Amino acid sequence: MAFQSGLKRHHFLSGHVVRIFFISLLFPDIFYKPFLWAQIFEPEFLWVEYRRMDLGAPTSTLIPFGKSFQNPSISILFSRDASTYSYFISFSDSVQLLQAEIQGRFRNMPDFLLLSHGFQSWSESRYLGPGDKQKPPSACIRPFSRYYGDTEFFNYKQWRSWQHSWNFTAVPLAQDTVELLASLNENEAYTCIRWNWKAGCFVMARDVKGKCVGSEPWPLFEVYHQIGPWERVWKQWALLYEGSKPYRPADTLRGWTSWYYHYNKIDENRLLENVRAFCEEPVQVIQIDDGYQKSVGEWTLTNEKFPRGVRPIADSVHRCGKKAGIWVAPFVVSRRSQVFREHPDWLLKTPEGKPLRVGYNPLWGGWYYALDFYRPEVQDYLGAALDTLLRAWNFDFLKADFLFAVGVLPRPNKNRTRAGVMSDALEWLRKKTEGKDLLLCGVPLGPAFKKTDYCRIGNDVHLRWDMGLLQLLRAPERPSTRLSIQNTLTRAPLGGLVFQNDPDVFILREERQHLSKEQKELLFRVNTWLGAILFTSDNPSRYSAELRKQWQSYYKTPEKPAATPRPLGGNKWLLKSEQKDEVWVLDLKKGRMYSIGSNSRP
Repeated sequence: MAFQSGLKRHHFLSGHVVRIFFISLLFPDIFYKPFLWAQIFEPEFLWVEYRRMDLGAPTSTLIPFGKSFQNPSISILFSRDASTYSYFISFSDSVQLLQAEIQGRFRNMPDFLLLSHGFQSWSESRYLGPGDKQKPPSACIRPFSRYYGDTEFFNYKQWRSWQHSWNFTAVPLAQDTVELLASLNENEAYTCIRWNWKAGCFVMARDVKGKCVGSEPWPLFEVYHQIGPWERVWKQWALLYEGSKPYRPADTLRGWTSWYYHYNKIDENRLLENVRAFCEEPVQVIQIDDGYQKSVGEWTLTNEKFPRGVRPIADSVHRCGKKAGIWVAPFVVSRRSQVFREHPDWLLKTPEGKPLRVGYNPLWGGWYYALDFYRPEVQDYLGAALDTLLRAWNFDFLKADFLFAVGVLPRPNKNRTRAGVMSDALEWLRKKTEGKDLLLCGVPLGPAFKKTDYCRIGNDVHLRWDMGLLQLLRAPERPSTRLSIQNTLTRAPLGGLVFQNDPDVFILREERQHLSKEQKELLFRVNTWLGAILFTSDNPSRYSAELRKQWQSYYKTPEKPAATPRPLGGNKWLLKSEQKDEVWVLDLKKGRMYSIGSNSRP
């Protein structure tokens, strides 16, 4: 009898487990969130600081999370549904916003990893544990790259014991689930999420500097916060982003770019040689990179190395049945340019009225400067240049680079935050390139969501595994093959949801590079696994038989992972192959990958 009683209990429990399993598949929101985990991020308060235009002293308002607030001078309206919530704010008269934060508790489990998403394309993105530090670039290089990342407006000294992430953060949980805390609107203001492991608290802050709000409600926060299966959660966030703005992913492109072999040492003959080499190869794009222009800022004036201009190269590419691509950095100019000399009023200015230096590039002769996008003359000048490149000269593919420069300052006179400026510039650029393939690079990612066909998601690939000196000086936007791969893995969930991912080039060649065979293999596999822009700067006609075989595999349907890569910590990642029943560990510290067995193995 005891045996039969135990057997009946066993059958009952087995059936109960099966029922719960099927409920979890049918209703993942119901199953995962209440029964398996509490939220890592638990909001408690909304805090807003502002200044009335006629008064000097700031005023602040603190209200419990999830509550609306209203008095004769201010209105804060809260709304939420199953996975999103928002705050809209308005005032009786015009008010300057200073700070806005959602504050709360952070459940700091010691084995958790949290995503630190970098500010722009080249900014390092990685998963952090409780002992990992985020430090600003060394003081000796900060003047040269202060606007590349977030050092100009994130106070590393004040928040030195905190970690932070831009646009969103994610916490991998057990059973292939994730908690995603993400902004649904980066067009109005950047969102920075920071957390403190020791204090057990977090802050979601909006960069509202430059914004004035009156009686028209303004979106202070629009947030997606959900726990659930990894792929489903990321897809739901992307679907809801920017008011469910529709997005259709562009096709994968294979091609060649001149930069990572020739850099700016290009001329007409070298480019035509590569056009001939790729004429019979099944690539779609042949792209001219930096080095054709007379100076940075003069995109329709070619230098002496292109006596006939670049139109004949585009024509040669078209005769091969390929798309012709060209590189520009539309919102910056060098000191050598005619624009800098003849139109100083077109440049962004410091508070002292001097042209604003936004970066330093020795290949361009030193400092370069940002154009004031809101000047009608600037838009007319850039619009005419793009029309020449894309319509008169018939280039099909535009790589727009160094885009961060246009939005380094808030514009109170236009009532635009930094993100607002960036969003306006990208909307304008998208309209000017309508009907052409657009790749954005060096761009803050949030405002680029759903505004482009393709977007660079990582650092420039380097000819070595890392750029030793700049690594020592903590330059997060430095050229680095290791960081390029790391960002491709970290930002893989974005691909095909808000734009197509450009992981930068792969390198297979043996000359003019210093990567090991294992490092090149890792770069090649990750790029073809996870990228939608699959470019190289190699000339395959010079490959050995072994490299030629590997190159030919590039033309086949790329092997895709069965799921988004999962971080393991310690510079290691887990990736499951879709076509092959295999699980890979990618070791970025050692620059190699190895199989650990079968997907189907228990």
